[in-house]
Amino acid sequence: FFHSLTRATVTTRATCNCRRPSQASTRPMAVGRLRRACLLLTGAAVEFGWAAGETVMIPHLVGGLNLSATIAGLVYVLNPCIGLVAQPAVGHASDRCTSRFGRRRPFLLFLGLLAVVGLQVVAWSHELAGRLGWGRQSEVVTVFAAFTAMDCAHDLLLVPGRALAHDLLGGGGRTAESVDADFTAFQMAGRLLALLAGSAPLEALLSPRGATAPAGASAEPDGSYRHFVALLNLSTLFLASAVTAALVAGAADSHAPTGERHAAPLLPAAASEAASALPPSAVAPAAGTEEEEAAGTAVCEEAAESLLSVAPPPPPPSPA
Repeated sequence: FFHSLTRATVTTRATCNCRRPSQASTRPMAVGRLRRACLLLTGAAVEFGWAAGETVMIPHLVGGLNLSATIAGLVYVLNPCIGLVAQPAVGHASDRCTSRFGRRRPFLLFLGLLAVVGLQVVAWSHELAGRLGWGRQSEVVTVFAAFTAMDCAHDLLLVPGRALAHDLLGGGGRTAESVDADFTAFQMAGRLLALLAGSAPLEALLSPRGATAPAGASAEPDGSYRHFVALLNLSTLFLASAVTAALVAGAADSHAPTGERHAAPLLPAAASEAASALPPSAVAPAAGTEEEEAAGTAVCEEAAESLLSVAPPPPPPSPA
């Protein structure tokens, strides 16, 4: 009996708006397994792209473009420098985004497009330089710029991707650590898939037969160059599919205002009856002055005390 009264008191206080909407009890969204996988797939695609780039980028720069190992290694230096500023900025902006498309999805779309364009420019940089009549130096600058854009976009995609998973998969007994564990598991699966794909003969499926290594390549035959192009094409296909799946599965992101993620108090029958029995003056407005909020809080506390002051039923008489 007292447990029911306590539960009714808590839910009545929530009904009276004594707490802000973001502090009220929330109902978890019903998310199926397929939808859950779509929301987590961004992590796998990002990790796949990282592993693929690490596998083929340095051999291409050293063997295909005849760069020294020292210069080629600089391609991995720019992304951390940019990420020190860009990652907190993207997280801050997505938390406060008021777009009608949601808080996370606009960033997923933009960064996904940037990553896809960067991957394709890196993959076809030699053909692009040939068509535009660029020299070797221009081709090297193009590869460095496109890879940096792609690498940064992959890094930054983790920010809205993970945040969207927290927004739509959290609740219902699932803690933030649980969602993080699922997202990280998908990342590790993506890296494993990339390592397996790197050892497969992809050039027969995802690389045109006419693709040839850059002129003057010292240690990159046509077969290795075609494998380089094929692996980056596969990364592009995987990333585009994963971002599209996350955008579709995260459609509810556009219907939830900032700070109020599907707030719906769960009122049991006893609490509903107690709330309906309160006088109209006991219900405080959702938004008002500090005096009105204080008055509403006082009324709610009085109602809670009156509920708890109900005397318990007398004990049954003992048998003779």
